[in-house]
Amino acid sequence: MDATLQCITMFKPVLSCSDGNGFPPLDTQFQELKLGDWPIFALLSQRGSISYLDQTMAHYRVHGSNSWNNRPADYKLRAIEQMAWYLHERMDANSKDIWQDTILALAFKDLALAVRSFSPIKFLARLKRFIGHSRQFRKPFWIFKSLWPYYKANYLNG
Repeated sequence: MDATLQCITMFKPVLSCSDGNGFPPLDTQFQELKLGDWPIFALLSQRGSISYLDQTMAHYRVHGSNSWNNRPADYKLRAIEQMAWYLHERMDANSKDIWQDTILALAFKDLALAVRSFSPIKFLARLKRFIGHSRQFRKPFWIFKSLWPYYKANYLNG
C-alpha cells in the first residue's frame, strides 16, 4: 500500500481539512513516525491555508486502552521529537524557526526529566545534547529569549 493511501486509511479525520490540492507525498520516514496527525496537518498547511471552525466537530476520548496516553513520558517525548525533526527538514523557511524552538523545548524538557531522575550521567548526556542543539540552530540564548518569557507569562504573573 503506498504511503498516501495508508495515510488516508489510518487518519480519516485529516480528510476534512483537504482543499483539493491533495496530500503531500509521504515518504518512508513518515511511515516510521509514531504519530501521524500532527505532521499531516503541518504538511498540508504548506499547500494552502487552514481555517478554523468554532464548532465541535469531534470528541476526544481518553480511556484505559488509549495507546498514546498509556505510553511512558520518555516514549512520547522521543516520538514528538522525531516528528519535529521530520517537519524541520520538510517545512518551508518560514516555519524552520518554529520547529527549531520545538526541538529545543523538547531537549530542555528531556534535560529537566534527567534532573528529576537524579542520574548525573543522564543529566550530563541531556545537557550536552541540549547545548549541541542550541549551537546547531545558533540559538545560544534560547532559554532567555523563548523559554523565560513563556515561563514568566504563564507561571509568575498568575
